[in-house]
Amino acid sequence: MMAQRCDLLLCSVLLCLTSGVAGTCRHSDLPDSDCTPGAHFSGNECGGNPCTAETLCKSGYSKTVRKVPDSEKHAVYEAYGLPGYDHTGFCDVDDGCEVDHLISLEIGGSNEQTNLWPQPYSGTQWNARVKDTLENKLKKLFCTGAMELEETQSCISQDWIACYKKHMQTDEPIESCGGRCDWLEEGGQEAPAVAVFTV
Repeated sequence: MMAQRCDLLLCSVLLCLTSGVAGTCRHSDLPDSDCTPGAHFSGNECGGNPCTAETLCKSGYSKTVRKVPDSEKHAVYEAYGLPGYDHTGFCDVDDGCEVDHLISLEIGGSNEQTNLWPQPYSGTQWNARVKDTLENKLKKLFCTGAMELEETQSCISQDWIACYKKHMQTDEPIESCGGRCDWLEEGGQEAPAVAVFTV
């Protein structure tokens, strides 16, 4: 009888612990720093090559290391209180959310869950498409030698909105390429920025 009571108590404790894991991450325009502090590759982890400009600035690099399985995406959604995954909760907007890399792959970000969070494409001015533009800007600054890699990673992981305002030189979110910045990827001329009011 005593053993049965202990088993029930143990099960209750385990249930409380496991249920506390899912949905504990707080969501805002910034990821929860306790859940998503950011993580990056190091050494020769960048697609089997050194995490240097020679590797990261090569066209198409990010495609070679973008490996986030559905199981990991589901874990990210659940941690942020979205057991129904995309198009539920704060992701219930027209284009839903992307499971975004806080430190982008273009500047050495990794696929660890601590670097991932669900970010809406709309419903807020500081959305995923606006952050995409910052990611490409930081890649350009790194690849042209204007910023050190560690500096770009720290800037975007500590507060990507403050980083955006600093390097895009505006307090208002702008979107000049919808995240598809060919003029940054290929080193072309930066196109005129257009204000974004996506809500």
